Amino acid sequence: MRDYLALYVFAHQYGLRQAQKASVNAVSAYLNPLPVTSVPRAPSAGAVEYIGKNTPRHNPMRRVLSERMAILLHSGWNPDDSEKWKQVMKSRPDVCLDIMKQLLSFGDNDGEEGMREGPGRPCYSRLSDFHPHGPGEDDSEVFLGF
Repeated sequence: MRDYLALYVFAHQYGLRQAQKASVNAVSAYLNPLPVTSVPRAPSAGAVEYIGKNTPRHNPMRRVLSERMAILLHSGWNPDDSEKWKQVMKSRPDVCLDIMKQLLSFGDNDGEEGMREGPGRPCYSRLSDFHPHGPGEDDSEVFLGF
């Protein structure tokens, strides 16, 4: 996953939207393995820290990672490397705030706002919600093959 994050940062710096979209797709596929019954993966503290340091607030990849972390925390997940996570949260309060905002957006989980229940796990944002879009650009040209 680290290579895709590095590709994303490079693509973001040089405005390469297709590479950004492909990176978002790859990271999302890694974090949300198929079949749907598979256990979702957590991004590492290092990955979250890397994206936090190398992208601006409200960046799509930050939203991918913060949504994943919020959903895992909401479901009771407890990281194995909690000391590293504490360091990241202290050094990157903006990342901590992103995750907290995601948690607060879930509402009371009764289906009226926030996280909705899907077959076997919560429904996540659509992948295209995390893609950068230019004027008049849509997701019809996204390269999904790896």
